[in-house]
Amino acid sequence: MTFGCRHLYRTLSLHPYVIKSCCSNAKGIIFGKKPTCINYKNLLHKSSMFLKSFKGGSVPKSCKGCCELVFDFDWSSVEDIKFENFYISNWFDCNANCIYCVNNCITDKKITDEIHKSPCYDALPILEYLKNENLLGDKLKIFITGGEPSLLKEMPDVIDFFKNNNAVFFSVFSSGIAYCESFHDLLKSDIRTELIISPDCGNPDLYKKIKNVDRFYDVFNNIKKYGEGCSENNRIIVKYIFVKNFNDNEKSVLEFFDRIDEYASGSQYAVRFDVDYNYKDVEHSRVSDLLKFANEEIERRKKAQTFSPITSQLSQNL
Repeated sequence: MTFGCRHLYRTLSLHPYVIKSCCSNAKGIIFGKKPTCINYKNLLHKSSMFLKSFKGGSVPKSCKGCCELVFDFDWSSVEDIKFENFYISNWFDCNANCIYCVNNCITDKKITDEIHKSPCYDALPILEYLKNENLLGDKLKIFITGGEPSLLKEMPDVIDFFKNNNAVFFSVFSSGIAYCESFHDLLKSDIRTELIISPDCGNPDLYKKIKNVDRFYDVFNNIKKYGEGCSENNRIIVKYIFVKNFNDNEKSVLEFFDRIDEYASGSQYAVRFDVDYNYKDVEHSRVSDLLKFANEEIERRKKAQTFSPITSQLSQNL
């Protein structure tokens, strides 16, 4: 019986208080914790130990119970450690304060418009170390969240590092409040890129209730701006997260579509719906009916030729 995990030797996650080779909520391989963060120079040694354990038929204690474990994993083709999937989230400061944000439990999270260094640690030295140690894969996929990435001082350098080292995909999650030239350059490039902005409504008053900031029009103006010169292979995904008792109604969905018509009309845009974690049983909640309603409204608007964004991902996350 041999278990395995492809993330063990391919994925590196940079979180505010921990660096690990893992994509899930399991512990995985912990390379360092704040404040001594980050003992990343033992990264190769620790990864090799875990690899040896798996290949020998044992599951390391910190990996037991993880949903990503694969039974009867084929280790024969795995010869070395080459990181190719990167989750960049080494800070938590933001220019919004969404009521559903998982970072709300972090007491020293700061709401600001100031561009600044991460209060935790810098990502770039770790990336440069991996390159110098020949630990980068051939085709890098980068997932950037945060915190708000447009506020991170080193973000343009981090993006340039990946662009210069065989990046093939970027996924960037931004509030959209601040325009970021580095994000726009990615959208204009040949590197497959998705920029995800989640206004969650089409009404400025409701936006303020959900986000706790009054920046509704900044967001939609930036959504429109990011569409200028966007490569045909790249997308600006305008997201709507159903928040219980706030925007989970037909009126809010219609207002959202009206703003899409106004600011995000084009094939470079996609619409995606998701749900806030407070929904425990989505299948039997009002969200199911609202998704059906949204689909019908999209088809109606398409026939009237007033709606052009891609909507194939409408309920992808549900």
